[in-house]
Amino acid sequence: MKQIILVFMVILGLTVPLTSAAESENYNEKLRRWQEMSPEEREKITGTYKEWKELPMEERETIRKNFQRFKALPPEEKNTIRDRFRKFKELPPAERERIKKNYERWRKLPPEERQRLKENYRKWKNLSPEEKEMIRERLRKQRGQ
Repeated sequence: MKQIILVFMVILGLTVPLTSAAESENYNEKLRRWQEMSPEEREKITGTYKEWKELPMEERETIRKNFQRFKALPPEEKNTIRDRFRKFKELPPAERERIKKNYERWRKLPPEERQRLKENYRKWKNLSPEEKEMIRERLRKQRGQ
């Protein structure tokens, strides 16, 4: 997703009509960077741009809005997000897929259910290690393990 956003910004910078000297310089800089890329890099960007164009308009708009929110974040929050994204990319594909599926399940939950789960998580975090172990043991017994 991050790659799609970055490619979108590069391509957009290469295709937006020029209206000022500052935009012209920006365009020339992006064009120079494009020309300095290897054929493999250009191919990757072109492929990602095609993926972008195939996304439904609503999804593209959501990505644009999220990108604008990201740009407005303080640098330390941006760094945290980048670090988490890097760690996510380093995970094995099966683990990444599991996380994506769980996220989709989360998004589909009714707001009341999400709120209930958040509250339960907050309570869980505040439990002592002993209390957590007691609950785990109780769950094991309930499951017959």
